[in-house]
Amino acid sequence: YTLLLDEADSCEEKRLKMPVFFILDEFANFTKIPDADSMLSAARSRGIRFMLVCQSMRQLHEKYGNNAAEILMSNCRIWIYMNSRDIGFLERLSTIMGESKSKYTGEKEKLVGISELQHLEDGEVIVLNDRCYPMRGYLKDYSEYCHFDKPVISESCSDDSELLVPAIYSIDLLEVWRKRSA
Repeated sequence: YTLLLDEADSCEEKRLKMPVFFILDEFANFTKIPDADSMLSAARSRGIRFMLVCQSMRQLHEKYGNNAAEILMSNCRIWIYMNSRDIGFLERLSTIMGESKSKYTGEKEKLVGISELQHLEDGEVIVLNDRCYPMRGYLKDYSEYCHFDKPVISESCSDDSELLVPAIYSIDLLEVWRKRSA
């Protein structure tokens, strides 16, 4: 991470020429990453993105403390919800998704209630994207995506939306470190 920041700082725009994505599955079960909340804030402007995958927000709060966990969650601009039994988190998610006026009673009601969140079908997800209305949809099993075994762009894939990973770019961090040391 620090090598990538150094590389970004050496660029004229203070941003990496190719974006880098860190995918941290089971993030709340890792050893605690010092200053993770600051990392997410500093990384975005330099072309570094993080995908944090957590099974439970409670685990995140226990690992990082309430303040840092809230900062981490606030810095995640896209949330993909699949399933949870944590009532506190479900209440929060339901509140974030907003309300609408009932066409039957005229009263405000949650767009998606807690019970509905608890009973999504297999593969069904809710996506919260910063400044957009919540979206509901389905994710295919990873094996159904074009090129799931070799994530590269190819003409054999008829639709870019079918790509699991649009492209892989490698950055030789050792080479970056050597340049810095020279």
